[in-house]
Amino acid sequence: MEHETLDFVNFKIAVPGLNSVCGKEALGASNPSGAKAILLKSGAQVSVYLRNSRGQQFEIGPGSIIDNEGWKIFQYNDSTIRLGPYGTASPTAQPTEVPTPSPTRPPTTLPPTMYGGEANGFVYNAVDGKVLSGVKIEIEGPGAPLDATTDHLGHFHFKNVPLPTFTFKASKKGFITVTKVKATYAAGGNEGCIFIVLSPVLLPDEVRVVLTWTNTTKGMTGYTNVVDCDATAKSTHCTHSATVNGVDATSTSVHNFESQQLGECKFGLSTSTVTGEKNDIIKYIATVNGDLEADLVAAQGGKPNLTPQDMEGVRADYRATGAVATFYTSNDWAKDSEYPVNQRSWVDYEGWHVINYDSETRVTVDWSNANPPAGR
Repeated sequence: MEHETLDFVNFKIAVPGLNSVCGKEALGASNPSGAKAILLKSGAQVSVYLRNSRGQQFEIGPGSIIDNEGWKIFQYNDSTIRLGPYGTASPTAQPTEVPTPSPTRPPTTLPPTMYGGEANGFVYNAVDGKVLSGVKIEIEGPGAPLDATTDHLGHFHFKNVPLPTFTFKASKKGFITVTKVKATYAAGGNEGCIFIVLSPVLLPDEVRVVLTWTNTTKGMTGYTNVVDCDATAKSTHCTHSATVNGVDATSTSVHNFESQQLGECKFGLSTSTVTGEKNDIIKYIATVNGDLEADLVAAQGGKPNLTPQDMEGVRADYRATGAVATFYTSNDWAKDSEYPVNQRSWVDYEGWHVINYDSETRVTVDWSNANPPAGR
């Protein structure tokens, strides 16, 4: 609007089908209470810009005034530069300026483009690497409520999500629900690929470790060690029996799946599951392929086979992988442990990043952050 000087400018919001004809103020609304109810649920917001700056921002809320025609009305008088809502069609007095209400969604401290993002991704089964259909992806926090369900390719796509990241929950019956924060990309682009790996619900006495990495030029391998029993991509299954405190116990370690480059998002995945281990320690080991001079299993427990110079190369390779190891010891994501590689992650003299789990105390220890266990 231009050159409005002595009169009031009214801005109105209406719900189609529940309001009177546009501009016919003398006509009553067909359903004013229904219009108001819908407006209150809409999350509507009006920003009024004055003199090349945002003057005020108004949001639909319980305190919003909606007149008998179902309108949400704002009034502006250019001669006084005053702005505010009112509740009658023909005010007799100049409107009273009101303070900006407390922000709801989106916060007023963020630019209007905060929801100008997109998210594109796929969901996979941790134990076989196959895509998962029927996974519900729900936005949490800014941008909510918004959800999608993966198709037969395990694919989902969101529009109008926050930039540069968004938070979501991924759930499917029979799998452990996870909450993640992932990067988004600018609307209209064709970049970015989010991969989500869901672990099946743990059965009694099960523990599962899921290793992922994003730099597929540096492939990785993970394996579990239960006392003298190792499960790797080379030897996928082993069984260990022992008598602990007079009780016979048998545990199995299964290397479920390993892929150096998986799916359209091109990430690596290695998963191992241990069942029935009692009163002992499960050791999960991750290493970068090609960085060990000895055989993967034979090197375990042997003498250090890396010089200090070699170790620096191993550390650099490992930190460049973008590896994350998730240790599932319950069916509650919030109670489980996740270990992303970082600049302080520790690698021992055999080239391993080691995570220990005590099945009796249920304590998980990461040999990382420059704090290796005593004696190592």
